[in-house]
Amino acid sequence: MLNGRQEELLLGLYVDDLLIGSSSEEARLWFMHQLESRFPVNPKSTGIISFESPGLVLSMRVRYDRDRGILQFDQRGSIQALAAKYNVADLRPKVHAHHFSS
Repeated sequence: MLNGRQEELLLGLYVDDLLIGSSSEEARLWFMHQLESRFPVNPKSTGIISFESPGLVLSMRVRYDRDRGILQFDQRGSIQALAAKYNVADLRPKVHAHHFSS
């Protein structure tokens, strides 16, 4: 109960990354206050994503199309950054021909 209202929180945790789903912004802020009072929280990594404002979760881009009922995750940005880092972004895929004899 928060200010006389039943609130809900949904938490997903992977190593040191936390995904918080909340029934209200007030509930999210309450939880963040509780978390920050016990553990160090990096303010640079606390981003808010919503249906209207998609963002990143565990380096995955998250998008939701309400009209079509589609939730999408992709890592295009991470893959492109790695390809640029290792200087392979402009390479063409190699095609290998396999010949089988019977």
